[in-house]
Parts: sequence; structure tokens; C-alpha cells
Amino acid sequence: MRPLSAFLLTVLLVGICLLQVAAGSHCTPNSWCSDRNGTCYRKGESSCNGSSFSYGCEDKHCACCVSDPTVCIEKHFCLKRNGTCIPEEEDCPGEELLDGCLGEGCKCCVEYPLNITVECEATDICEEHNGTCFEKGKATCNGTSYNKGCKGMLCACCIPDTSICIAKPFCEHEGGVCVKKSAGCEGQVLSDGCHGVDCQCCVEDDHDHEDD
Repeated sequence: MRPLSAFLLTVLLVGICLLQVAAGSHCTPNSWCSDRNGTCYRKGESSCNGSSFSYGCEDKHCACCVSDPTVCIEKHFCLKRNGTCIPEEEDCPGEELLDGCLGEGCKCCVEYPLNITVECEATDICEEHNGTCFEKGKATCNGTSYNKGCKGMLCACCIPDTSICIAKPFCEHEGGVCVKKSAGCEGQVLSDGCHGVDCQCCVEDDHDHEDD
């Protein structure tokens, strides 16, 4: 009976480990998400029918989804500048930042500005696509905005050519590439995985596939 007992103990330990791994893969909301009645989902595996923001969940591969379109949510650069999102009809006693909020009819208001020096430097990928750096909140982009395209806090790269598809970090993490939707995808499509118009993140079934 001893070998059988040892086998059962091994099976039990393996089961516990699997449960721990499964529990660890769940997306857990933090106070930012919970206070807005949001729920967390894993990027690429699900989509959000509402406003989605990354800093609302404990796992960096997750995002918080708030289905109520009237809830105002600060974008990351709005928070970094000590801003708060308020309804557009309310008066702002300070500086208003451009495009600093998620949600309908919201604006980012900075009542007490921080003394921040912003220096933007274009990366290779920004320059390759003829992009220029701009300071988020101070200017808008008439094209494709790419946050990782410029070095420097509160900077982003504006690429005038909207036909270009650029992968978001979680798309790259999953081994995906961004292509036009018209090109199709022989594999799994990860939701909202790309910057650009009519682009999709495609993770091919065969990760070892190489172009001829």
C-alpha cells in the first residue's frame, strides 16, 4: 500500500500546484478599477465593451474594463501631471490637458501643476516611420500615436501615415505581429493589440513558421 499512498500524495501535490498556477493567472482589480465598478480581463484573450485602462489591475498583462461610458477615467499621463478627470461642463480652476481622459464628456483638469521638465527623444522606430515626438496633453496627434516611440516621460510618437500597423507590448509578448485585417490571420487574433487603422495582432498557429 505504501507505493499507492506515495502515488496519491504526488497526484495531490501536482493538483495543488496547478490550482496555484491557475489562480495566479487570474486578473485581480486594484482600488482604481474597483472604485469605478470595473472588471479585469487578460489582454488579448478578451475585449472590453467600454473604457479600458492598464493601471487598474495587479497583473501588467491585464486591463480594467469599465462598461459605464459616463465614468471619467484618467489616462496615465493625466495622473502623472497630478490631473483629475471631471465632466466637461464643470469649470477647471487650473490647466486643462488635451485628450487626457477616457469616458464620454470628460476632461483632465490639473488644479495644482507639478514642476515637470519634459524632454522627448525619438526612437529608431519613430524615425523610421517619419514620426515626430510630442508632449501628451499639450498637443494632439493627427495620425497614429505610439507611446513607445519616444524616450522621455509623458512623450509619444506621432506617425502621420495611418496605414502603418505597430504592435503593442502584449502583442509582442505573445509572439504576435500586426497586419491589416484584410490580410487575414492564420492563427489567433488578439483584441486591441495594435496601433494603426484596421490593424490586428495575429499569433500564428506555428510559431516556428518563417517567411520564404
